[in-house]
Amino acid sequence: MNPITRRPASCPFRRGDECVEGKATCDLVGRLLQGTAHNGAEVDLRICSACCRHPLFDGPRLNPVVASLAYRAANGHAIGHQPDTRQRVVNHQLRQFAFRWLASADDTVPPRGSPLAECKNDGYMGRTHASRHAELEEEQPAIRIGLVGRNSKFGLGHQNRDIAVHLNVDRWLVPHFSGCGDLEPHGMKCRIDLVSTEPSLSELVDWLSGIDVVIFVESPIVRELTSRARQMGVGVVCVPNWEWLHAGMEWLEDVDLMLCPTRYTGQLLSDWKTKFQFTWAVEVVPWPIDTGSFDFRQRTVCRKFVFVNGSGGAIAASGETSSVVMQRKGLEVLVEAARRVPHIPVIVYAQSKDIGSTPPNVQCRPAPKHNIELYHHGDVCIQPSHWEGLGLPLLECQASGMPLITTDLPPMNEHQPLAAIPAEVEAVFLDSELCIPAARIDSEALADVLHSVHGRDITDASLESRKFIEREHDWPTAKPRILDCIFRHAGAAR
Repeated sequence: MNPITRRPASCPFRRGDECVEGKATCDLVGRLLQGTAHNGAEVDLRICSACCRHPLFDGPRLNPVVASLAYRAANGHAIGHQPDTRQRVVNHQLRQFAFRWLASADDTVPPRGSPLAECKNDGYMGRTHASRHAELEEEQPAIRIGLVGRNSKFGLGHQNRDIAVHLNVDRWLVPHFSGCGDLEPHGMKCRIDLVSTEPSLSELVDWLSGIDVVIFVESPIVRELTSRARQMGVGVVCVPNWEWLHAGMEWLEDVDLMLCPTRYTGQLLSDWKTKFQFTWAVEVVPWPIDTGSFDFRQRTVCRKFVFVNGSGGAIAASGETSSVVMQRKGLEVLVEAARRVPHIPVIVYAQSKDIGSTPPNVQCRPAPKHNIELYHHGDVCIQPSHWEGLGLPLLECQASGMPLITTDLPPMNEHQPLAAIPAEVEAVFLDSELCIPAARIDSEALADVLHSVHGRDITDASLESRKFIEREHDWPTAKPRILDCIFRHAGAAR
């Protein structure tokens, strides 16, 4: 931001000059609070004059005066009132966004394409795990894509592997840390750069050289990845898992395209774009899976349910210092519901450390080597998730012909469930910086849903589940759309 001269009397957000003692309110703060009963922040002429020494709102950046007013207003509203879940999350996001700009001494951001200091290659590419195949069976896309992300056994790893294969990426930078359960990539046609330490600046620049776009799921994971890509003219694409974002994250400014895997994520980030003036493009492409890898089996009658816990997902607390917790996948509430319907069998795939005492109708099994085997047995998949970024099992089960039951809140209920579990919404904390809405599920209500579906004819539902995935979530269908979005918003100008 560059200094400009403004006058309090001409500020479009100053309201109520007729108030006693020259007091007024800042309507911009009220808008950032999204029109709650707390209409704005009280200001006097001294505060407005200080604000006028800075630009008012330049892109996703607040001047320090407005940031201070917004932070105080959001914090005071949270403490002095009893906000509902939505407002509690809104307040927290505004505090996180404003906090970043409270003491903004340097209002400048390097422009795209600005020159970098000359960097010497100090051997980063010498740690390459596997070389690129000389010939690729499939035609490369019009732009060269670099992927950054872990190769874990769980959801993120599956998403990254699919991106590497189906988008024909040029290279994949894989942070690989011992003890994290990550896999070593095998059978990939792209170049794999496996690293166990944070790349240096020169190593990062060397890796970014020669690609047009860098893509990652959830977060950049490598420091300075997005800022260096921006300076080098490399497009930045994020596939966001909404629950791990807050509006004050510095790297968000560097993103060209938010490629949203659910409608819920797309709406959330579109709202942020408007409210905080981010410049990214928002595109929603329902996230695809490799449908051909899942063997379809026609189910006819619901006799047995299947639940996939995976790693259990993140743990959230009901308050910043609360000891009341919930784990994302909902294992505990499912087990309690199963106790209420002892005649209904449930297969639970979970790690032994996550399973406590279970009733006789719950059969606990370890996760198989391949996720396609999760859906070989059973008839209906039950996933009472408290929240999901995407929720791959909610899609994979349907590709296998297994109808889905899940929580009646987004994004879970976007996945065409056979039945939905009633839930209340509450604000929970993944950590002190991340406050999100989550589902509070009553075990009795879940038991009622299990009872209502058990014994039903699901012949048509089984076939429709597979058709839904082929129509909405299949890579051959989604790939052209994804590449078109990447090219238009992140690659066309490179």
